[in-house]
Amino acid sequence: MSRRTTGLATVFSLLLAVTLGGIILHQLTGYDYPASKALAYEMNVIGDLYEAFILVPLGVIGLVALRRGSPWGPILIGGVAATQTYNYALAATGIQNLWIFLYTVKLALGGLSLCLVWGHLPLGERLPARSRPAMAWYLGVLMLLFGALMGRRLWASAMGDTMEMTMQVRGPVDWSEPITRDPIIFFAFAAPLFISACLGLWRKESWGSRAATLANTFMVNMVIMILMTGPVKELLQTGAFSPGMVPISILFIATASPAVWALVRLAKATVEEPYVS
Repeated sequence: MSRRTTGLATVFSLLLAVTLGGIILHQLTGYDYPASKALAYEMNVIGDLYEAFILVPLGVIGLVALRRGSPWGPILIGGVAATQTYNYALAATGIQNLWIFLYTVKLALGGLSLCLVWGHLPLGERLPARSRPAMAWYLGVLMLLFGALMGRRLWASAMGDTMEMTMQVRGPVDWSEPITRDPIIFFAFAAPLFISACLGLWRKESWGSRAATLANTFMVNMVIMILMTGPVKELLQTGAFSPGMVPISILFIATASPAVWALVRLAKATVEEPYVS
């Protein structure tokens, strides 16, 4: 492994180790993560499943790919790091108990990994000319759609009310609920990323390709989280899917498909680094 990737690999490995260690400790002790009754299942069951069977394996694959000089290494590491940073920015500012110490460590390692991986993300040197505007339009439309939704939620919270949606029941704002921070974290973290990606892609800047990589991985992970808290949760709790769950799930998967296409394009358009043992 080259020297310039050693720091990234070390910090990200610590993030994966802390994540897996926390899951094992949670399962052994039975000491629940802090959550209200409405979010207890998502936080204490779905959260562990999501990290243990999706994020940690993707992170390990990312480390192996990074070692071999593949552009998929930074892409996967960036996606996992961005997801952990976003999720624990929410969790650490919500209801707290002793798990807040683990949350703080995971948030710090996720943010540091995100900073370190930036310089390794695809530059899109050989990206086809038509791919850049296509990616920019896709991310721009997503930004408008999610921005409108999050804007409505932020306005509702400012008025002392909440919108009824996934994992949130309409009623007075309870600021101890981490889900109420979602619009704030979105506009402070995800929205600037999407905007930077759109501007950079149009101007054919290298930072645009890097921002687009993180924005697309963020989109894929967002859909995976929605599926975990929707159809997966329903299947675990009831053993079946409700009639409307399948078409909605297909719609979300279709929405994320262009993001997968964009990541494949960015990876193929990147000059791979030679493998250094």
